[in-house]
Amino acid sequence: MTTPSSLLWRHLALRADYPPGTCWAWMDSAGRVCAAPEAPATPHLCARHATVARRKATAAAERATRRAARVAAETERMRPAAETEMAALRRRIAHLDPPTPADGAVVNVPLRKRMPTDAQLVEIAAATARLRQLEDRFGRPC
Repeated sequence: MTTPSSLLWRHLALRADYPPGTCWAWMDSAGRVCAAPEAPATPHLCARHATVARRKATAAAERATRRAARVAAETERMRPAAETEMAALRRRIAHLDPPTPADGAVVNVPLRKRMPTDAQLVEIAAATARLRQLEDRFGRPC
C-alpha cells in the first residue's frame, strides 16, 4: 500500500534506481545524492531530507488548492459569456447543418442546399469543436 510518507522521496530524488537503504535526495550544489542511511518512517530519505520533502509537499498542495480556487472563480466569472457563446454556436450549427434524408421535406429543398459546401463543413467542425470545449469546461445544458 502506498502512503504519503512513502512517496515523499519523489519531491527530492531525480531517479528511482539509487541503492536501497540510503537517502535518494539530490543535492544540487554538490551534484550528487545524499546517500545517508534512510529514516525508518520515510523510505529512501534521511530524517533531514524527509523534513524538506514534507515542506515541499505541503507547499505543492497549497499551490494546487490556490490554483483550483482561482480556476473555479475564473470559470464562474466567465460562465455568462460562455453560455451566450454556446447558444450562438448551437444556433449556427443548426443553421449550417443540412436536412437529413429521413426528413420528408428534404425533397423540397434545392439540391445545392442538401449538401453543405466544404467551407460550411469546416465551419461546422470548428463550431462543434469549440462547443465541446466550452461544454467540457462549463457543463452541458440540462
